[in-house]
Amino acid sequence: MNDMSMSNEGPMSNDGPIETGGSTDRGPIQWYQEALKRYADFSGRTRRSGYWWFVLVHSIIWVALGFAAPTLATIYALATLFPGLGVMVRRLHDTGRSGWWWFINLIPLVGFVVFMVFLASDGTRGSNRYGPDPKTGEPDPVTGDYCTTCGTDCVPDAAFCGQCGARRG
Repeated sequence: MNDMSMSNEGPMSNDGPIETGGSTDRGPIQWYQEALKRYADFSGRTRRSGYWWFVLVHSIIWVALGFAAPTLATIYALATLFPGLGVMVRRLHDTGRSGWWWFINLIPLVGFVVFMVFLASDGTRGSNRYGPDPKTGEPDPVTGDYCTTCGTDCVPDAAFCGQCGARRG
């Protein structure tokens, strides 16, 4: 069966819903809920907007709980640890990077700045080794001997583009 199928919610892949087009119908709460639903999913990709809306809603809730009930804020922070890690790893995947890049934060100051640049960068166009483009749902940008993502010639039997890492069709 094909990796892509249709449901009432739009196109789907093995990694969950594919956000197609501008996706202007989603608000901050929907992005937050999606991250919570995929709490243990460290595969696939998440768009920039999905990540940053999650961070904003999470931060507002955490700060509000911190003022109202610090113990509840701590419980909330622990309860949302895995959803936060999952959405962060999927965001790194969207930029073509492994979730292990989180450890760059261990380099004082510079690591955090580089990490924030990674999270704020636009995702790779088309598929990469982590899945289809969450903006367009394009399953395979590499066809034949030419990569439509980076424009380089590819080795005919390679699984991925040697230049940018896009998955071959």
